[in-house]
Amino acid sequence: MEQNISGGLPSNLESTIIDLINNIPNETINGDFNQDGILNVVDVVSIINLVLTNQYNEIADVNSDNLLNVVDIVILVNLIIS
Repeated sequence: MEQNISGGLPSNLESTIIDLINNIPNETINGDFNQDGILNVVDVVSIINLVLTNQYNEIADVNSDNLLNVVDIVILVNLIIS
């Protein structure tokens, strides 16, 4: 469906944009703290720092249990070495 915007914007433009935004795939990988698409030692060190400072971050919560602790670090290390 082509739209010619010289005649004005379509009346459903706002809802179309919202639909497109809502359908953007979530490419976030739990444990990929720096979101570079790779699970590696940089992510491990970053998550260790969060655990040591008692901070929570959803991306760092590898097992999605709403807790950030050594279990997340162990799971992440196992994912990296396997």
